[in-house]
Amino acid sequence: MRSLMAALALTMTIPGCGPGLPGGAQEVGERVDAWVQQTGDDDSLERMDRALDPGGTLLLDEAGRDAFLETIPPDSDANGVIGVDLDSNVLVVGSYGQCVLQDRVLLDREAGRIWFDTYIEAEDEGTACEWSPLAVVAWAVPHSELGDNEPTDLVPGPPPEPTD
Repeated sequence: MRSLMAALALTMTIPGCGPGLPGGAQEVGERVDAWVQQTGDDDSLERMDRALDPGGTLLLDEAGRDAFLETIPPDSDANGVIGVDLDSNVLVVGSYGQCVLQDRVLLDREAGRIWFDTYIEAEDEGTACEWSPLAVVAWAVPHSELGDNEPTDLVPGPPPEPTD
């Protein structure tokens, strides 16, 4: 839950967030897996959520992926994450309250930063939700989309806001 709140707070403070992109960021990758809370008293995803960093967790190697897979509920499928070739992709995993939010991964090539981001489509603004299920999603970002950045040099999270 900590990472959910941090991710939501982080997203809400990024200027230009939403369908528009902040600063020099661009959308990258594709969603390869998702787990969604089924009921309000379903806490099976809490362990996954607690293991994630605000702004998303980067999985760069087998050890990182294996550690993440240990947090997945026993009856859940993780074939999308398992099937990603980490020699040519970076996995970015994040979580959020799914009510009307959409998810994506953003990359600022110049700043060498990559992060999990959520936004609200214009038509969903102002929607009130009685309950917002926790969603944990995994995105694969091909190394070819990273530009000149080496995966191990990427910094998770958006660039700091400029100071005046």
